[in-house]
Amino acid sequence: MMAIMEWALATDIERQLSELWSRVLGVRARDIGNKDEFVRLGGDSAQAMKLVALARKDGLSLTVADILQNQKLSEMAKVASPIATTLQTTIPPYSLLKASHEVRRLANKEFGLTNTLVQDAYPCTALQQGLFALSLRHHGAYIAQTTIELPSALSSSLYMKAWEQAYQSITMLRTRLIETDEGLVQVVIDEDITWDYAEDYDQYLRDDKALQMTLRSRLNRFALIHGRNGASDRLVWSAHHSTYDGWSATLVLQEVNRILMGQKLSPRVDFNSFISYLARKGVGASKSYWMNELREIEAPIFPIRADASREQGEIQRKDRRIELMHRETFTSTTIVRAALSILISKYSNTEDVVFGTVLSGRDAAVDGIDTIIGPTFSTVPIRIQINGNSSVEKFFDQIQKNSLNMMPYESFGLQNISKLSRDAEVACSFQTLLIIQPPDEPLELGGVTVTYDDFSDAGTYPLTIDCKFESGTAVLQAFFDSSVLESVRTADKNLIWDWNSHYPSAVDRRVCDVVGDKCLAYPDKEAVCAWNGNFTYKDLDSLSSFLAEELTRLGVGPEILVPIAFERSKWVVVAVLAVNKAGGAFVLLNPTHPMDRLQSIVSQANSPVILSSQECLDVSLKLLSSVLVIEDFFSNTKKSSLLAPEPQKTTNKVSTASLNKPSDLLYVVFTSGTSGTPKGIMVENRAFCTYIDALARMTNAKSTWRGLVSSAYSFDSSLEEMLMPLMLGGTICVPSQHELSNDLTGAMNRMEVHWGVFTPSLARLIDPRELNTLTDLYIGGEQMTDALVQSYGSCIKLTNTYGPSECCPTGCVSSTPELYGGHIGRGVACRTWIVDPNNHEKLMPVGCIGELILDGPNVGRGYLNDEEKSRAAFIDAPSWLREKEKTQIVNDTPLYPRQMYKTGDLARYCSNGTMEYIGRKDQQIKFYGQRIELGEIEHHIQSVLSESSEAAETAVEVATRTGESDQQMLVAFMVFPESDQTIHDFNRGKFHADPRILSLRQELPRRIPPYMLPSLYLRLPKIPLTSSDKIDRRKLKQLVLELTDVEFLAASGAATKRRLPETDF
Repeated sequence: MMAIMEWALATDIERQLSELWSRVLGVRARDIGNKDEFVRLGGDSAQAMKLVALARKDGLSLTVADILQNQKLSEMAKVASPIATTLQTTIPPYSLLKASHEVRRLANKEFGLTNTLVQDAYPCTALQQGLFALSLRHHGAYIAQTTIELPSALSSSLYMKAWEQAYQSITMLRTRLIETDEGLVQVVIDEDITWDYAEDYDQYLRDDKALQMTLRSRLNRFALIHGRNGASDRLVWSAHHSTYDGWSATLVLQEVNRILMGQKLSPRVDFNSFISYLARKGVGASKSYWMNELREIEAPIFPIRADASREQGEIQRKDRRIELMHRETFTSTTIVRAALSILISKYSNTEDVVFGTVLSGRDAAVDGIDTIIGPTFSTVPIRIQINGNSSVEKFFDQIQKNSLNMMPYESFGLQNISKLSRDAEVACSFQTLLIIQPPDEPLELGGVTVTYDDFSDAGTYPLTIDCKFESGTAVLQAFFDSSVLESVRTADKNLIWDWNSHYPSAVDRRVCDVVGDKCLAYPDKEAVCAWNGNFTYKDLDSLSSFLAEELTRLGVGPEILVPIAFERSKWVVVAVLAVNKAGGAFVLLNPTHPMDRLQSIVSQANSPVILSSQECLDVSLKLLSSVLVIEDFFSNTKKSSLLAPEPQKTTNKVSTASLNKPSDLLYVVFTSGTSGTPKGIMVENRAFCTYIDALARMTNAKSTWRGLVSSAYSFDSSLEEMLMPLMLGGTICVPSQHELSNDLTGAMNRMEVHWGVFTPSLARLIDPRELNTLTDLYIGGEQMTDALVQSYGSCIKLTNTYGPSECCPTGCVSSTPELYGGHIGRGVACRTWIVDPNNHEKLMPVGCIGELILDGPNVGRGYLNDEEKSRAAFIDAPSWLREKEKTQIVNDTPLYPRQMYKTGDLARYCSNGTMEYIGRKDQQIKFYGQRIELGEIEHHIQSVLSESSEAAETAVEVATRTGESDQQMLVAFMVFPESDQTIHDFNRGKFHADPRILSLRQELPRRIPPYMLPSLYLRLPKIPLTSSDKIDRRKLKQLVLELTDVEFLAASGAATKRRLPETDF
């Protein structure tokens, strides 16, 4: 009894509301208590708008926000207030204009009319201005053709008279637009309807669509199409969206039917009341709201146009009906927005999402808003920030509250919002549009059949989602640009299995054996063409075999590392093959690197001997006491004993004597490490041979190629340049360092180079038209640009290469013609999997961004002397893959156990199984072709400062400064203990010559290579942080972008502009 009394309706307004709820929700009034909630009983935003209209007619004032913020009936009753039943006073003509007399005079002049024929003029909304501008730019856009088929019992002349009367009573049907000093103004003209007549319905629609609506022209056109051969007559109403919306179209058709039936017309508020409402609100509050709402937005554009200059593709359509789970206090619109934001988040790998949406505007606080005929709708950016740790309830609540908070400001206009700030401009550049349609209402239209044309505005955005709610389901229509979004089969997982159905077979050989085959096949062919001499294959085989015997005598064998320190020379490949024949693994050094780095590498290698050239002897002796100088070794060996007449004898002699296997190490390459210590990556013979075999087949490499060796020897790309041609039977070309730095084109032409491996930075320095013999070029080390593709693609075959050193130099390749900047193609000697960046046990769908995992025999063994890092990056196969392949056999060997490599790179599948590179998951980056860890640079900066008893917070970032040819630079940001804590403007740092920064400039070059040295050093009062307490790298980049020339020169420590490194050398 007490429970019943608690739910009883206590006031007249509660009882009045319960009756209104009953009419809107279809629930018996006696079953509604004062603690019932509107949405829980089936209400939604559309029903809320209907409730507002019914309440107004019943003398109660409510807004949609009132209803959704106070869903319990007792609480809603408290915010509802009695109002007068009459509509507001009519707004005097011209009263909404500043210079009404001037506009009136201009209107009369434009149309050649008298004052009595121009009934009113008032400003256009921001939306009307935008729609009209777009329709002029995109012919036929935002013009809808509505067809009304008349039953045989209805006289066409009678129906046309009803329309003529409606035309007189509805001002928006008689509205035209003119340009004035106050902007775009809509003018209401006292005129009669004009009819066109035709007999060919389809031809009329085409002709009418071709007739553009412009300034001063009619924005509503009417035609009667006479039925032929007994067909019904049809009336076609063509209207520009700047004069109507879907809600208005229904009101117009209802008005025509009432006239036809002789019924009394309902009171209606004119569109100028909505204009007056917008004018009264002003712009100050709207500006403040949108600037706060979109501040510091980090949402990427989705979908991304690969090439903005491309013409729009075919607009395709996909339909889907999805059952919605009823979420008690949350509207269906909230649920759909949440779902779309999560989808975009997954496809873009971001927690900050933005998309556009169309709002009806019928929830505005305007008396009689539901009766207005005119475009009250608006398009706005919706920003949703996703917190993976939040509950579903909190996530929905956040979205619904944001929607309610937006209501007073949603009519501000997309073009006005975009001008508020750079963040707002980015947000308004959305490429996905969500449209929530009002529910279909049963309409009494006198027996006519109404057909609306197809969604003619869908092509404005690459992805438009049209949503309508019906009986607990969402009926979705997706319109998308086929050149931007691809139609993907729903069975994503099966598609991914198909692409990765074949596990690559390993080539179970050593590199020296593969090259040895070519020595036997082509003994007299030129193998090495270097600036300091040439070798035939017979020479190469003999020399490397004799050197291998000496290395064996010095203790080199399987798994023994041998550092090699050489300048560019013909002898380097001899040393590499000798170490391999002896069973050891080589470590190529760059003698120009800082001694601390070289010592760290040699110490980790724990080597018995260093192979060195005479030129690098001094450096080598500082690294290890046992040094074998290659020139001395061969000068002390009789020439007759070196050049054996039968290459087979020397080849087999060492190969048979050595006990190493294809599974033994081939080399260790050292890259940047986060702790400051170089990280050694171990690669086996089998992995490299498998990789070269697959790469050669995928890129159609030839045994006739003369390949350029241009990369620094410390980078693994030099191994690809040096060994692939020899493993195929080709020739390697080794120019001097001077030629590389000063006349690379000349050197390539002189040596008749056919193939090379360049970074984009290096490729940009060369005119491909001047390369006489080059036919094939691999691009790697950085993301390729579309400009590079266009520059080289017409005359040279480009192959975009991607890959971490952990899986041989290249993991994926993509060749023209499908090539574009971010396209990395397919795996080389490996399968490719895209997984959740935070959990590799979750496979990502096609098109979604995730971390790329490489899975194949090309995967390296791990990191030298670092089990912890190896376990983190080189993982066992995830459970979803083991379960799929637990019985699979390749070359008589079970697939498991085996390891896969987590690249830390973000990518996504294209619909054909190729991949698009997105970026780095962590701080590791490719900078001018070299892979570096920003954390390593930060470590060395802190290390230098700590030696002088200085402590500093440090952040290193890659930034671009406008005016520097948009080149990237490394920038070091530092906070010293005594920094002025009163300075909070991160747009200004300290630029004077700090002795600690001068010390860094002197000391860092001794510890890290030149490509890791910062170009700028900036002192800050503190390192800016994001709301999640991470370094706000966006602000750091913005600081550099806004530096003046004086500040830039001071921060770079130079009086003149410094030249950034552009090549590997």
